Amino acid sequence: MKKPIIRRKSPLIQLAILLFLVNLNTSCKRTTTEGETSEKGASTSPTPVYVTTALVAIKPFYKELWSNGRVEAGSTAQILFDQPGMVKEVMVRNGQEVTKGQVIVKLDDTVERIALLKAQNALERAKVEMADILLGYNSSGDTANIPVAVKKTASIRSGLYDSQLALKEALFHLSKTEIKSPISGRIVDMEVQPNNPTSAYKLVCKVIDETSLRVRFGIMETELEWAQPDAEVQVSPLSLPQVKVFGKIIEVNRLVDNSGMVSVVASIPQNPYLIPGMNVKLCIRKMISNALVLPVDAITRRQNRDVVFVMSDSLAIWRYVTVGGRNTTEAVILDGVKPGERVIVSGNATIGHEAWVKESERPLE
Repeated sequence: MKKPIIRRKSPLIQLAILLFLVNLNTSCKRTTTEGETSEKGASTSPTPVYVTTALVAIKPFYKELWSNGRVEAGSTAQILFDQPGMVKEVMVRNGQEVTKGQVIVKLDDTVERIALLKAQNALERAKVEMADILLGYNSSGDTANIPVAVKKTASIRSGLYDSQLALKEALFHLSKTEIKSPISGRIVDMEVQPNNPTSAYKLVCKVIDETSLRVRFGIMETELEWAQPDAEVQVSPLSLPQVKVFGKIIEVNRLVDNSGMVSVVASIPQNPYLIPGMNVKLCIRKMISNALVLPVDAITRRQNRDVVFVMSDSLAIWRYVTVGGRNTTEAVILDGVKPGERVIVSGNATIGHEAWVKESERPLE
């Protein structure tokens, strides 16, 4: 009987089998680990979305029309030199407050004072000449009974009338050597310097009254209905939008210019942050009373429609709304929500219907 022949496997085959078994064991462990991880992930509880909310309320709502304007002084006086001369002294500086009648510039008055003395002397000579003429009518010197017509003729022949006029003229020219402010206000555009002729300057300076201010702005002809006298306006400097000054429309130039604009002027109170010439952002406001209002940030667009999320317990409920009008901060709602409901105003960009939400104790960034 023949013995079975036992063939030994080569070392390379044995090594290949060993490597196969090792890889199979590692793969099984990895699969088991991933399965455990998946089960743990599935069992993890979801976290709420933190949001902030606001109440829907019935209150006044302001429609807004925005425009750009420029601030003007309530009153401006442009001061000119009334006569030629040499600047002797400048009494004020730019930015200084002055009162009505205050002297701001003095001219050299040497010529004017000499002219005044001449006029005074001429008047005295005219008075003596008139007395001599009247003595011809009454040698006693009593002029009480001399007729008025005779006195008038004597005044003309003696040159008394001309001398009186010359004196008034000399006093007038002397007064013009002192330049005075015609109004109370603040000095601007002062460029005059001492020891310079008046002919070197087009004007002395300007005085602006800042106790009341005006804003001049333009609106399109299609927006003319907004420009009604006494309509409320809100004004803010471009550099300080947080500053808000309220006034009212006082002038409407009902003439459309070549660019299709209508010029409007509003009056505003004095404010330390507003000065003449400053560029401002202006808003005309129209009030709608008893409107259903919510913050404009509560409105989002979903499926080409306006949507708000109403917070009910801890869920965000999707609501379609009809918006009647909006301004920079609020919107009027015609349909979709009720007064007293709480709507989500931040954190609503990514949530869906019946999302789990929780109100944040502080505003979200």
